[in-house]
Amino acid sequence: MSSCRKILTAGSAVLAIATMLLAAPAHAATTPLPLNIVTIGDSYASGEGDIGSGWIDPACQRSAGAASQRAAGQLERVWPVNFTSFACLGSVIDPAEGNPSAQTLLGSNGQLSRVDPGGNTRVDALTISIGGNDIGFANIVTACSLSSNPCPANTNVTGPLASALSKLPGYLGNLITAINSRPDISNVFLTAYPDPTTGPGLPFNTSGLCGIWGPDPGFEGFGLISQTDSAWASSSVVAPLNAALQAAVNTANSQSGSHAAWHFESAISSAFSGHGFCTGVGSPDYLTWPTPRYVSTPVDSQTSQGDIKGSMHPNDLGQQVIANIIYHSYLSLVSTPLTDVATALCLDSDDTGAVYTLGCNGGNYQQWLLKPVAGYTSEYNIIDGQTARCLDSNGSGQIYTLPCNGGNYQNWNMTPASSTPDQFQDMATQFCLDSNTSGQVYTLSCNGGNYQHWQRSS
Repeated sequence: MSSCRKILTAGSAVLAIATMLLAAPAHAATTPLPLNIVTIGDSYASGEGDIGSGWIDPACQRSAGAASQRAAGQLERVWPVNFTSFACLGSVIDPAEGNPSAQTLLGSNGQLSRVDPGGNTRVDALTISIGGNDIGFANIVTACSLSSNPCPANTNVTGPLASALSKLPGYLGNLITAINSRPDISNVFLTAYPDPTTGPGLPFNTSGLCGIWGPDPGFEGFGLISQTDSAWASSSVVAPLNAALQAAVNTANSQSGSHAAWHFESAISSAFSGHGFCTGVGSPDYLTWPTPRYVSTPVDSQTSQGDIKGSMHPNDLGQQVIANIIYHSYLSLVSTPLTDVATALCLDSDDTGAVYTLGCNGGNYQQWLLKPVAGYTSEYNIIDGQTARCLDSNGSGQIYTLPCNGGNYQNWNMTPASSTPDQFQDMATQFCLDSNTSGQVYTLSCNGGNYQHWQRSS
C-alpha cells in the first residue's frame, strides 16, 4: 500500500491548523499557511495562445493568462498563495530528447530541478502539463493544416506518432520516479489535453466534428483540416495521449512508500467539447458564431502575439475554462464540505448570499474555508469557496453570506477545535449554526444537538 502525502486536504487542512492553534497560548495571533503552488511543463502550462498584456518570460512565452496562474489568483481571494511557474513552450520530459534544459522537466538543469532546489519548502501543488511535445503535437497540427491529404493516411505523421506514443510511458515513468523521491512535494496535478476537434453539432452537423466536407469547416489557417483529420486526431492523438497521462497517475499513486498524491485533471478534455477550432466569430458557418471557440486559430495567434505558435492552444476563454477546473482542485486542499450530522445535508450558498443545505454534490458552493481569525485560537471566518463571501448572521437568527469585513458577526468559534463534528458559535450573537430537514439554515441558542453539529471531510 502506498502512503500518499496530501498536505492541507479538505478536513485535514482545518484539523492541522486547529491542532497548531491549540498548542499556542490563548489568543495567540494566527496566520493561515500560504498554499505553495508551482507549475512546470509545456506551452499549454505556460499560457501560449493567451498573451494578455505581454509575456512574463518572452523566451518561454509564459503568460499571466495561463490557467494555473489564473486558478491561483482565484484562490488568493480567500487564502494566501505563493505561485511560481517554470513552464516553457516546446518542453518535453527527458533531456535525452535533445531539448535545452529550460525546455525539459528532468535533468540537472531541468524545470523540476528549479522547484524548491533546497528542498526546504513544501510544494503543496505541483501542476504539470506535459506529453504533447513528446509525441510531436506541433508537427501533427502543421501537417494536418497545410495539406488536404488525410492525416491518417500520411505515414510521415502516423509513423513517428506511433513510435513516440510507445516511448511516452517510459518517459513518464522517469518523471514519476523523480517526483516521488521528493519529500517536499505533496500533490501533483497532471492536466489532460483539451480536445479541440468538435463544434456545436446538431442540428446540421451530426458528427459534431470540425473540418471540411462537413457543415463546420475550419478557417483562418485551419481550412484544410477535414472531418476525417479531426476524427483521427481525437481518437488517435488526444485520446491515447490522455490515456497515457491517466495511466501515469495510476502508476504513481500505486507506488509504495511515502510520496506525493497524484491527481489527473481529466475534465479538461471534455470541457472543450463543442468549442473547437471551427466555432465562434469568423466561422463560415454563421450558426456557430454564438458558440465561442476555446482555441486560437493561426490568425488569432498572429494578431494577438505576432506569431502562429499559439495556434490550437487555449485562448483567453479556454484558459479560463481550464482555470476553473484547476481551481476546484486547489480549493480542495484548503477547504471542506460541512455536513449537518442530523440531516446529512451539506451547507450551501449562492451568489446572492442565500445560505441553505442541499444534498452533498462536491461543488464549489459547498466547499468552505475555515480561515483562522488573527489573535484567537479557535475562531474562524467560514468562507464559501465559490463566492469568496463570509458566513454571517444577525441577532434574529438569520444566516447569509456577505463580503468578508472582519466583524464579529462573521467570526465563528469552532468547538471542539481539534476534532469533528464541530459546533460553530457566532461570536457576536453567541448563537450556534443550526439547520433542519427542509434545508433551512439559521442560528439558535446552543443546545448540543446533532442539528448544530457539522461534519468536516476526513
